Amino acid sequence: MAGPRILRGCVRRAGAAKEFRWRRGARFTGRAVALGPRPDGSPAIAKLRTYIRQQLATRGCEVTADRFSAGTPDGPMPMENIIAKFPGKSGRAIAVTGHYDTKKMADFVGANDGGSSTGFLLEMAAVLEGRPRTDDLYLVFFDGEEAIREWSDTDSLYGSRHLAEKWTLDGTNRRLKALINIDMIATRT
Repeated sequence: MAGPRILRGCVRRAGAAKEFRWRRGARFTGRAVALGPRPDGSPAIAKLRTYIRQQLATRGCEVTADRFSAGTPDGPMPMENIIAKFPGKSGRAIAVTGHYDTKKMADFVGANDGGSSTGFLLEMAAVLEGRPRTDDLYLVFFDGEEAIREWSDTDSLYGSRHLAEKWTLDGTNRRLKALINIDMIATRT
């Protein structure tokens, strides 16, 4: 599988990395899934935001709460991307992204979707902690990637569309060497 090799190469170029521990990532995923469904506006997604911020606060990165209001079929809805920046020296950047929300569906906990993305990104933060890097490395936890009602060009991907626009306006996109989106991770049984 080429994806993990490409990601390891990007991290290696960004700076010396610790070993990625899949089991610890799975425990992070388990914490997210244990909260149950995490659609926008729910108490569960608010709890997961707090947990993500708490974990990142111990990793020596700059954490930004990218709050915005998304125009959804149910009206304006507050959302929040969480961005962890591990600074480098080159002025260039690599972004690794995923999402932490789930679609509003009975009993849908998104274990191999938003849950696995969250677990992967939190483990990546543990790997990057305290390591020098050539390039800035952004870990982005997108909010609002799931549709509020039905998937369409306008009812989905709220967080990534918002950040793409923001990074285009502030010049971050011009500094990006790569953006790798982590989604739908499954394990062997």
